[in-house]
Amino acid sequence: MGNVWVGTSSFASPNVRGALNSSSAASNDLLAAYAVRFPAVELDSVFYREPGADTVAGWSNATAESFRFSVRVPRDVTHVDRLGLPARAARFVESLRPLGPRLGCVLFTTPPSFECDVSRFASILDVMPDALATAWEFRHPSWLCPDVLQLLASRNAAPVVVESQDESSSAELMPGGALAERWGFPFVYVRFRREHYTYADLCVWGEILGDVVGEGRDVCAFFRQAPAATAYATALYELLAEAKAATFDEDTTPMANPPLNFELTRPAFR
Repeated sequence: MGNVWVGTSSFASPNVRGALNSSSAASNDLLAAYAVRFPAVELDSVFYREPGADTVAGWSNATAESFRFSVRVPRDVTHVDRLGLPARAARFVESLRPLGPRLGCVLFTTPPSFECDVSRFASILDVMPDALATAWEFRHPSWLCPDVLQLLASRNAAPVVVESQDESSSAELMPGGALAERWGFPFVYVRFRREHYTYADLCVWGEILGDVVGEGRDVCAFFRQAPAATAYATALYELLAEAKAATFDEDTTPMANPPLNFELTRPAFR
């Protein structure tokens, strides 16, 4: 079976902080509290501000080796240089080395105005460590072409499924979608970007992602920093666990110590 890495796109946003009921304002204390509840986090804020060595070391010290970080690549790489400086991307990944096995994935998000450039894309993949998973959120439709998709499928890489009300291109990338079925990407990465989800919505996703894990592929799923993000992540995590669709590391106990009392958070679903 594959692994399930579910969480939110921050461990220190006001909404997550409130859900954790953490009395500490220290970032690493918040991360430690978060890591007891969830197996993974997406560090979206790194896109805007690259972390220093002490910050990365603090992330490592605050979490068990079983925890996983998905780190968004800084905008200098994707939006300023537009994938034009592979060495810059390689240096960024090298700066995350202190995370060790905790570094589960790096997330690239290209700007909507950046049309497909296969050469630049391939040059970035060439400098990524073979064991490091990379997820790619392409915001211009020209990227969903055979040359790019074949490169993704042949490397430890996958396109991002963006789950939002105004996103149509992700339908083909979803498990069972035409492109996903054709190329068979090595893992599935979903970014839940809507403000509101019903419990029925999450049940559907639980079935979809449970099938993926049952096939032996890993799933990464992160909810945006919405008011009920922690509740949504909790629900999806519990649904997958209850379905026995995932194997959880012995260091995590999602059902014994859930992030929130789910009966209390259900009213947040509309």
